Amino acid sequence: MTAADHRKRILQIGNWPPPVCSWTMSLVGLRRELEARGWDCQVMNLNENRKVRSPEYIDDGWDYLKKVTGLVARGYAVHVRVNGETRKGYVLALTALGLARLFGRPALLTYGGGHQQSFFPAPRKSFRFWAFWFLFRVPHKIYCNSNKVKQALLTTGIRPELVLPIPHF
Repeated sequence: MTAADHRKRILQIGNWPPPVCSWTMSLVGLRRELEARGWDCQVMNLNENRKVRSPEYIDDGWDYLKKVTGLVARGYAVHVRVNGETRKGYVLALTALGLARLFGRPALLTYGGGHQQSFFPAPRKSFRFWAFWFLFRVPHKIYCNSNKVKQALLTTGIRPELVLPIPHF
């Protein structure tokens, strides 16, 4: 076995530039840092440019499922970003986190909040509330961008130690 075979592996699922925004730049910075530490860091691009041919290219939902399953089966942890704005993002996050759990890999979620979003936070007895209640129980760890967002996540009854706020700089 080579040294590369023993590297830690992680699949980062989120927005990749272009266009440039805070989510894309945080993913770029995180990838650089992990690679500098010797990690094998693959990226799956969910941004508008995801259909531009590249290693991060995604054709459709089946392609996403095939690629995530393949990487997780090869030993990659999953780190996916989601917010409360889209149904599609929710389904993609739940799928990737579920596959990581199924294969016994670390499942990490970053929830980007900070303003009232379309689907979360949601009224306690709503379907949206219970959908996020379920999602927040799948990952091993949840990262968010502020203590205020952490408090919103905790309304679903998840353990406080599961959520780590990391404010943007």
